[in-house]
Amino acid sequence: VNGLTTRATILVSCVTREPPYRPHPFLIKSSKNGEECSDEINNGVIVVNIEPPYQDYEFSCLRLHCIRKKSANEALTKRKAAGVNPFKCPDWLPSEIGLIDFYSFRLCFQVFVIDPKTSVPVPLEPVLSQPIYDKKKYPRIVIHDVLEKTGSIYGGTPVTLIVKKVIKQDIKVRLYEVKEDKVVWETFADPKQFRSDIGVKITFSILLSWK
Repeated sequence: VNGLTTRATILVSCVTREPPYRPHPFLIKSSKNGEECSDEINNGVIVVNIEPPYQDYEFSCLRLHCIRKKSANEALTKRKAAGVNPFKCPDWLPSEIGLIDFYSFRLCFQVFVIDPKTSVPVPLEPVLSQPIYDKKKYPRIVIHDVLEKTGSIYGGTPVTLIVKKVIKQDIKVRLYEVKEDKVVWETFADPKQFRSDIGVKITFSILLSWK
């Protein structure tokens, strides 16, 4: 928390992977003293306090407690009762539970700075982690080999990647050029040209270079 001059409270909870970042039923817990809330106010979130001169806090020993779909409504009801809704989204309706992705989510970090005069907590803008995926449902792609390592700047060169098994609908190929640690050109291969053979070989065409 840059520039922290007073006490602050950090609250960590799970939200959906995609906007508008609604509360996610998964629970976050910790085995370290002070990181996990008491049973009365836990509801799957972690609350810690920091104060100057410290401006950062390192979370460790975090544990994710996955919730089954049939228990999601109960978990979300408890979250609502605790007032944890970082982006002030509409509450989940029981009929909407089926729309929740139970294989991915984000961590949301909220900071409440305590006003030294009134002792009233002032919320800062929530910060989100990168998406966190279930590796069984969303396996990380591993490229074993590239069968064509160069291509014409005019485009059209077919390139084949040898990978672990992937789902064609989940594929996106990014082509880019870096100069002095900056991306100066990028584009994405046309998904209509993808050819995935037995889920382990991806073929696409190089597009026209910006030059």
